Amino acid sequence: LKRSHIGSLAIFNGPRSRDDMANRGPVVPPFVKASAHDVVILTPESSQGRQVGVIFVGGAQIENTRYMQMLQSIQSAGAAVGLSVFAGAPWFIGDFANPVELAPRLIDVRTKLQGAGMPQEAPVFYAAHSVGGIFLQDYVNSSGGQAAGQMLLGTYLLRKYITPSVQYKVPTLTVGAELDGLARITRMAESFYHQRGHEDEFPVVILQGQNHMQFASGAPPANVRRKDLPADVSEDVAHRATASACADFMAARLGVGDAAVGQRIQQRLNATTALVAPIIEAYELEGSRRFNMPDQIGGDRQESCVRGLCTGRSRWALEAQRVISEEPLKAAGKRLEVTNSYVRLAGSPLTGQDLHLPTLKVEGETVSITTYSQCYWNDAMHEVFDDLDTAFTFTSAQEIGTKLESRQCTLNVGLGKNVSIDVDTDFCAQTNQMAYDWALSKVPVESRARFLKNGIPLVMGPSKHRPGGPNWLWNRLNFSMNNKSQMVVTSMDQVTEQDYWNKHFHFPRPASIPPLGCYHYCKLLSPARALEWIMVDGLRKPSLEEATIMLV
Repeated sequence: LKRSHIGSLAIFNGPRSRDDMANRGPVVPPFVKASAHDVVILTPESSQGRQVGVIFVGGAQIENTRYMQMLQSIQSAGAAVGLSVFAGAPWFIGDFANPVELAPRLIDVRTKLQGAGMPQEAPVFYAAHSVGGIFLQDYVNSSGGQAAGQMLLGTYLLRKYITPSVQYKVPTLTVGAELDGLARITRMAESFYHQRGHEDEFPVVILQGQNHMQFASGAPPANVRRKDLPADVSEDVAHRATASACADFMAARLGVGDAAVGQRIQQRLNATTALVAPIIEAYELEGSRRFNMPDQIGGDRQESCVRGLCTGRSRWALEAQRVISEEPLKAAGKRLEVTNSYVRLAGSPLTGQDLHLPTLKVEGETVSITTYSQCYWNDAMHEVFDDLDTAFTFTSAQEIGTKLESRQCTLNVGLGKNVSIDVDTDFCAQTNQMAYDWALSKVPVESRARFLKNGIPLVMGPSKHRPGGPNWLWNRLNFSMNNKSQMVVTSMDQVTEQDYWNKHFHFPRPASIPPLGCYHYCKLLSPARALEWIMVDGLRKPSLEEATIMLV
């Protein structure tokens, strides 16, 4: 047996037995470099307080020794609330936690902690960082009563455990980082959204100014280096904040500590609530499949849609129609009512669905307009990432494709005027600018200042006309970098005049074909995508190609 003791730290290498581990060796200088097959064991400096264990699974390609400082911080924070913390971290082949190795490695660490003095009856909390938490949570959930709790750092409970309702067996603290470029804040806000009402057992806190790598120590591996965001706080500050949250969670679960524990827990929840409030508002305004509107094409409850018509809707699409129609109607003393439904925009009787087109009706002083939308999220590769719940890619919609009624017909049908299609200016770009302005006005003051100083701004280009339904439908809202200094957003529109059929066809319109005039179709920028850009992806400084791929 080779042992290195650093005060309360022991690194075990080579053949292992309980008798060997019980035999403590000499003290040597701290943080000896461990070899590839080392188990990290940290014993508490004092046996005073409730004795507990923490077993920590690291992130991909991050050595377990890179979590020593975090574990020591958890020990110190634990001691302050009356906990005597034994901590351990297993090693994995290639420093990558995986389901095959996970169970025997965790059992091995627990055995070694007991050999180092942790009582067999001591409660054990499991903790993990990044992808380590993805595999750990399945193990913990199936481990019966072996876990006193779980702490996920820079990772989260997967959607399968929190939607449509929370159905996880073990109390879990989720700790996110505001500037995490991998486990992005919008995905953490999604967990917060679905775990509301379960704060006692499943709290979600997001620590401001921290990034993904600050749950560990030292230089990040290549993938983290490429995707993570610059932190606003030091590693030491991040470790102490994270450790305090973990120690308070353990103390609360075990019923130890004073009233200050509960006060700090509530303060973190209050701060997180304020931080994610605009994120939740933006996603609800979009009508997000991951938040409030799973009943849509591409959502978890897509099967509820009947002949292409879904019960979900986008409130932002209503804003687009108001941009087109509200001002002239209001000036004429009329009232505008707008409804929206998610549909399959390409649906038709030929595909076994209905053809959904916008309509306008006048009843007294009220003009009612019906609109239809469908979200599109990411390309095929990034949809795989999102379906796997990696948080590597956007969770907001790339576009909200929306069929709207034209201003020409708002005036001619709604107000009895006789104007040309020229009154339909670039309402798509105008609405998209509103989405960006809305997001800038809603994000926290610090987030807005950070973005305006370091971020890549969105600029709305003129919309491109795409005549013909399929041509408009399959041309996406476009994002392209402009000299690495701006991201230009270009909508696709389709605008048809009121007498479209007569102008383009020289025979009467068959009754089986719906009217093809009065439309103003837009590819809308979601306010959630704008906000996600401001708080996450727009803070990176990638190459032109990387940025375009990243966004689109």
